[in-house]
Amino acid sequence: MEFKLEVNQSLRLALTTEMKLSLKILEMGLENLLKFLEEEKSKNNGIEIEYIGKNYRQEKKEMEIIENIDIEVEKNLIDFLEEQLSYEKIESDLKKYINFFINNLDEKGYLIESKESLYKRIGGKRKDFNKALKIFQNFEPEGIGAENLVECLLIQSKKYNSNDLNVIIKNHLEDIAKNDIEKIFFETKIPKGEIEIYISYIKKLNPKPARGYFINNKNNYVVPDIFLKKKENELEIEINRENFPKIKISKEKLSKKEYLRIIAISKAIEKREETLSKVANYILNFQKESILKKYPLKTLKIKDVAYDLEIHESTVSRAIKDKYIKVKGGKIESLKNFIVFNSERERAKTLIYDIIDKEDRKKPISDEKLTFYLKKNGVEIQRRTVTKYREELGILSSRERKRRDFNE
Repeated sequence: MEFKLEVNQSLRLALTTEMKLSLKILEMGLENLLKFLEEEKSKNNGIEIEYIGKNYRQEKKEMEIIENIDIEVEKNLIDFLEEQLSYEKIESDLKKYINFFINNLDEKGYLIESKESLYKRIGGKRKDFNKALKIFQNFEPEGIGAENLVECLLIQSKKYNSNDLNVIIKNHLEDIAKNDIEKIFFETKIPKGEIEIYISYIKKLNPKPARGYFINNKNNYVVPDIFLKKKENELEIEINRENFPKIKISKEKLSKKEYLRIIAISKAIEKREETLSKVANYILNFQKESILKKYPLKTLKIKDVAYDLEIHESTVSRAIKDKYIKVKGGKIESLKNFIVFNSERERAKTLIYDIIDKEDRKKPISDEKLTFYLKKNGVEIQRRTVTKYREELGILSSRERKRRDFNE
């Protein structure tokens, strides 16, 4: 029977209700978590929400009257993929195909059509199409560019180079959903103990690679999950407990189902705090020199964080999704901004800023000259890329800077 690729089915991979709830809560930003709890409270009279510090709703109301709050948005998926493509040293024909794939993804991060259908649309050499797709499917986030759920999981598991694991993914996802280990054993003859290990691994894979990558155009007040203080040469990282609720069980008479739901939510929130604290401490301390001394951010990938913390990549992705940091005396920004695919980009932007900061205001430096100076400093870069980075830094063109200074 063909396993249809719907998101709700992909999440049915025999996860327990408690595990599903824990994963759902982990990927919630604090504001969404608080909304979730209010909704739960309206359905379950046994839930009491206790705030340690100032009441969240009152604080939110007060903060919403402040205009022009400076909040940095999370990376757009297309921008993130195009950034990775810009560092790939491959032929222009292959880049053409990869750009095509990037612009033909659905909301899950899968290809919007079959490979055959896409190939008919773009044409060209079949071997180049296939080669480019293989390169693209090695991009982050893991599983991107798959045709369907099966391929998405196979992409993520290829590093284990296990034929048995691949057989289970290709032929037995529906059996995993039914927890039918006997059937898998009967048809594959893989030892049951190994089957259970494989199933446990498959459950941790991400069926929706695009999760967490989007443009957040909200101008609403964002509740930060983390407070960050700079102390000499150290960072002080603190979870926002003032707005972080504690869940209590009321004295109301509860059904067993209601009681277990409250316990599961409480445990999931504790796990969320523990995981977020671990991941945020690792990421922010890794980028400490940038935060303290304004050095360029260093290369740091999700898989590196996962490896060093000995947790799964999808756990890191969920932990940083919609999570914001409030720097004392500074702005609110996304935790995901500290995940950097290539530090050369950050170095280039820092050099551009420094060069323009020291320029003769009567003779502003053009993007062409900026490109020349960057190359002298060992940064090989195209002029159009310099223009893009300058604009991202919010710096006017040389002509506009000259006109501005003339009018001042």
